[in-house]
Amino acid sequence: MMNLYTKGYYNEVAVMKAMAAFFITWFHFKWTVPEGFANLFVGGAIGNSIFFYCSGYLLSFKEEKFAGEWILKKVVRLMPSVWVFMLFVASCGFFRDNSNGHEWYNWLYPTTYWFVNAILVFFVVMYFLEKFVLEKVNLIYKSGGVKRTFLYLGVMVVALYLLWYALFVPKSSQVFMDDGSLKCWPYFFLFFVWGYCDKLYGKGFSAQMWRVCCFPISVILFFAYKKIAGNIEWMALLQAVAVPMLLALVVYFARNFAAWIYAKEWPEAVRRVCVSMSNLTLDIYIVQVYLITWLMPQMSFPLNVFMLLLLIYFAAIVNKNLADKVGRLLLKRI
Repeated sequence: MMNLYTKGYYNEVAVMKAMAAFFITWFHFKWTVPEGFANLFVGGAIGNSIFFYCSGYLLSFKEEKFAGEWILKKVVRLMPSVWVFMLFVASCGFFRDNSNGHEWYNWLYPTTYWFVNAILVFFVVMYFLEKFVLEKVNLIYKSGGVKRTFLYLGVMVVALYLLWYALFVPKSSQVFMDDGSLKCWPYFFLFFVWGYCDKLYGKGFSAQMWRVCCFPISVILFFAYKKIAGNIEWMALLQAVAVPMLLALVVYFARNFAAWIYAKEWPEAVRRVCVSMSNLTLDIYIVQVYLITWLMPQMSFPLNVFMLLLLIYFAAIVNKNLADKVGRLLLKRI
């Protein structure tokens, strides 16, 4: 029998990753449910923001046997999940041409799965910062060096992005960050760095009730802005600043909400599912879109939503188990 309680720990970050997986999966049903219900399936940008924060929080650097070993191991950790599922899709004959984004280079740099691209790029950037910048900065600024470096980096990223947005983005273009396009990457990178800094400096999670209550309020504010800004020009023009700030509030209070959930006494089965979802986040992201696209129209609503949620979960388990075997074989040769 397959062990659903994969290696990992039940903690606040596990809860946040499970939240991220649910938000992004729920959002992807949007285009396959009846039109009158589509507005209920939201949360893509929220799930992505929480996911990248958690990815940064879990980031750690270790001694290398050779230059680039750390990056190579990250690639070996991520890419087998992509390869396994792409092989499954190919074997089922669901694509016979390159029209759906499965060109040959997706086996090396998977543009079909944009979040894998993003996290790989973020890992590379952080690796070079760690190797060639942060150590030298620490020698100059001592304990405040890393904080200052990331502060300057964040200001530079935002300034360059806003300049690009003002000069080149059509005013009708949306920056609501649901689609995962390059316009969203600078902000997701900042959330990634935010998580890393919280871990680096031992930033704890608080379960204070007023902060917990602020989580749903921040979510409502985010969606309210998206709805209103679509009809008011001046609000749409400010979205490149307002939307990331609102998402930052959501992430901030999501940490408190996760701490509150973690502090509760849940049955062991619930904790196991939470840890399992946390470890399966990458694979859940990878398998869900194709499964939803293939199977949703063939079942009646809303039964198809609940059945697909279960199917995505178990498909991710199978995908991860196979990918882990591939990864272990590759690691033996590193």
